[in-house]
Amino acid sequence: MGDNSKALQFYEKAQQIFETSLPPNHPSLATSY
Repeated sequence: MGDNSKALQFYEKAQQIFETSLPPNHPSLATSY
């Protein structure tokens, strides 16, 4: 616990995957922010 920088890296990677695999108007993309 407490490894915020690593958590942020994983979050940003997941966000990239969402953005490339889902269309821009997909509801799951909106809830990932």
